[in-house]
Amino acid sequence: MRNGLRIIFGLFLVLMGANKFFGLLPPPELSAEAGQFMGALVETGYMLPMIGFTEILCGALVLFSATAPLGVLLFAPVAINIMAFHLFLDISSGFMGAFVFLLNLILGVMYFDHYRPIFAKILTEKVEIRAKKAPATHKTVATVN
Repeated sequence: MRNGLRIIFGLFLVLMGANKFFGLLPPPELSAEAGQFMGALVETGYMLPMIGFTEILCGALVLFSATAPLGVLLFAPVAINIMAFHLFLDISSGFMGAFVFLLNLILGVMYFDHYRPIFAKILTEKVEIRAKKAPATHKTVATVN
């Protein structure tokens, strides 16, 4: 099952990344807010190509089983942003955001053993939170002779 999801996710990412460079698929209908946001990304001149490159790179990493955990981990922030975009700006096409986010999440859980060393200290050590002690106040008493 993991290999099937990995290949579907990897191919999907490569296709969507290549689409940003070559316009392979027609652009989807967007809400006014989503259209303004995408317009702002296009206006930067670099953001959409950078996202496309990231999708192609992560998709290629996911396609190979040896590098799939790295690709899934690197793509996680992008998947979160895609989900947020559809959730807050274009809920009508939210299926795509949910698809990308859920596949990334499922594969992340499946590859968690690869990430365990990253979280080893957090998972094994107890964290102690101590209240700061208030500084002691010293009163000086003057004596008169």
